[in-house]
Amino acid sequence: MITDGAPNDERWRQDLEKLLDPSEEISPLLVFYGVGKVPPNLVAEVSTVPGMTRERVNLVTTDGNIAIDVTTTFNKVIGSIVGSVRDGENNFQS
Repeated sequence: MITDGAPNDERWRQDLEKLLDPSEEISPLLVFYGVGKVPPNLVAEVSTVPGMTRERVNLVTTDGNIAIDVTTTFNKVIGSIVGSVRDGENNFQS
């Protein structure tokens, strides 16, 4: 999940809790990225939603070029995803 601001829906927390509810038939693994002008309290609040952890809630801040920072962050995410679908012999799992 990526955002560049505050939620515009008052029910966002309840909806996120339902989405992450492990008793539901589909319950995704979600990582949150706040980019740019995200209120710091939102990052803290998202990390307290059941099913989330502080390690999966990130704030991408920048002192320079936000495009470079976002690109670097998502290259790490893509590398992690690719690595998780490889087997012990470095082949992709089917």
